[in-house]
Amino acid sequence: MVKRSLEDILGTTCAACNHTFKTVQGLTSHQSTSRKCAWYKKGKLKQVFDFDDSDSDSEEDGDDVEISGYSEPGFNSTGSAPQPAAAGENNAEAGPSSRPLRRTAIALDDDEDTRVEEVDEEAARVLRMVEDAGDVWSRGGSAKKRRTETAEDEDRDLEHAGDDNPWDPFDSEMDWKFASWAIQEGLTQTSIDKVLEIPGFRDRLGLSYHNSYTLLQRVDSLPERAEWKERWLTFKDRPNEKHLVQYRDIIEAIRTLLGNPEHADRIVYRPRRIFTDASRTSRIYHEMWTGRWWHAIQSLLPVGAAVAPVIIATDKTQLTRFSGSKAAYPVYMTLGNIPRALRRKPSEHACILIGYLSVDKVSSDGITQRKQRALMQQLFHSSVRVILEPLIEAGKNGIDVTGGDGAVRRVHPILATYVADFPEQCLVTCTKYGTCPKCRLPEADLDAASPG
Repeated sequence: MVKRSLEDILGTTCAACNHTFKTVQGLTSHQSTSRKCAWYKKGKLKQVFDFDDSDSDSEEDGDDVEISGYSEPGFNSTGSAPQPAAAGENNAEAGPSSRPLRRTAIALDDDEDTRVEEVDEEAARVLRMVEDAGDVWSRGGSAKKRRTETAEDEDRDLEHAGDDNPWDPFDSEMDWKFASWAIQEGLTQTSIDKVLEIPGFRDRLGLSYHNSYTLLQRVDSLPERAEWKERWLTFKDRPNEKHLVQYRDIIEAIRTLLGNPEHADRIVYRPRRIFTDASRTSRIYHEMWTGRWWHAIQSLLPVGAAVAPVIIATDKTQLTRFSGSKAAYPVYMTLGNIPRALRRKPSEHACILIGYLSVDKVSSDGITQRKQRALMQQLFHSSVRVILEPLIEAGKNGIDVTGGDGAVRRVHPILATYVADFPEQCLVTCTKYGTCPKCRLPEADLDAASPG
C-alpha cells in the first residue's frame, strides 16, 4: 500500500481552522503549538503511519490500492475538516485517536553477520595465576609489593588473618558507604556535621567518625595506588630559578588500570584482524587492537608478550584570572587495551591523572624574548621526560602485570598516542606555530582541498 507523505496530506492549509500558510513547515508548526488544531495533526499522522490489519490483507490480494478508499472515523476522503456525528450514532468523537501509532521496525538478523576475526593466539600468554588479586587491588596494594614481603610478615598476616578488615581504614561496610556517599554527592563539611549531629544517627549506623574533619582524615588515610612525587627542575645557566613538577609512577598507574577487577572481562591483550566476510578483502578498524600499529609492535616483541599502548593527554587549564592568574597543566593517562566506550566514562575510572607539568613562568631578566620562549619549550619537554621516563626501560624489557582476572602476563608499555590541541601539538613536535605538526606542507597550502 502506498503511503502518502505529510505534505500530500496536509498541504499548506489547516483543515481545522482553514488558515493558509506559505510553507508546510509553517503549517506543521502551527498545528503543533495551537491547542485548537493540534488534534487534527495527530489524527492525520495516523494516515501516514498507522494501517489496519484489513489493509495489509488487501495489499496481498492486489498491487494497486487507491489511497482514497482508506478512511478514519471522523475524517472524510477529501481530507477536509471532520463532520459532526449524527445524534444516536455510535461514532468516534472528533479528536486524536486513542490507538497507539504502529510503526514497522527494521528487522535485524544476527545470522547475516559474516565478519571474520583473526586473533593472535601467541600474544599475552599467562605466566601464572594469583588467587587473591582482586582483594589486593581493592586494598590499594599490588602483587609486586606482596611478593617482596618477608616470610616473617607473611606469618604475621596468617596469624591475624581472622582480624583482617576489608574496609580498612573504615570500621565497617556502612562506615565506608556513608563516607563514599557524602564525598560523591559533594556535601559540604557543614552539611556533614549537621547530619552526624542528629541524635542517635551515628550509633544507629555504627559510624566511627563524629564530624566532617575526622571523616576526611579517614579518606586521606586510604592507600595510594600510585603515590605522588615531586621534582624540582633548573636550567644550567640559571640555577637559582626552580620549577616544580608533580607526578606519579606511571608504571604503577599502568598496573592499576590493568589490575582493576571490574574491567577484567573487557580488557584486551591480543591484537586482532577483523574482516567483513570470509574473502578477507575488506578490513574493519574500530578499536586500537584492530589497527596495524598494534600488529607491527607485537611482531617486534618476544613470543607470549603483550602490548600496553599508553595514551597520554595534556591540556593547560586556566584556573583563576583575578588572583594571580593561576593555571594547571594536568597530564592524563589511559591504555589502548581498554575499550574506548569504557575509557571515556569518568565513572569507570579508566583514565588516571599521572602528573602536573610546571606552569611557572620563566623570568625574562637578561635574556631576549626568543631565548625565553626556548627556555619555556625546554621546560615543557623536561617535565614530560620526568613523567614518561620509566616507560623506556619497561617498554624494552617488559614488566609482569597482574590482571583483574588474577593472570600474570609480561606486558610492554609503549607510548602510542599523545592527545593534544594544535598549540600543544606544535610544542610537542618542536614545530613552528601555524605550520602542520604532521607533514611538511607549506603554511600557505594548509587549507588546500587535497594534500600536496
